[in-house]
Amino acid sequence: MGLFAKLYGGSWSLKSTEKLSAVEPTIKNGIVTEGKFGKQVCFTLVSGETGYAPLSRDSKLEIGEEFPVANASVQTLTKSGEADIIRVIE
Repeated sequence: MGLFAKLYGGSWSLKSTEKLSAVEPTIKNGIVTEGKFGKQVCFTLVSGETGYAPLSRDSKLEIGEEFPVANASVQTLTKSGEADIIRVIE
């Protein structure tokens, strides 16, 4: 284990990946927006409510583009001593 891994407790690893439609089947659409820590997706539910989820840093989608909900997944990242991180990927 390197010095930075010892100081910062290692790196994040993939805990799980689930289809977005299985996690939240009531999503009508999603639009990529700017968030506090990078890009996020603003989801509109069938009920009219909205919710936000961080977008994977690997995504090539730009702000204002429609997020492809039908083929999307939710990734959960884990790291010892930290709360899990959830990101959406297309």
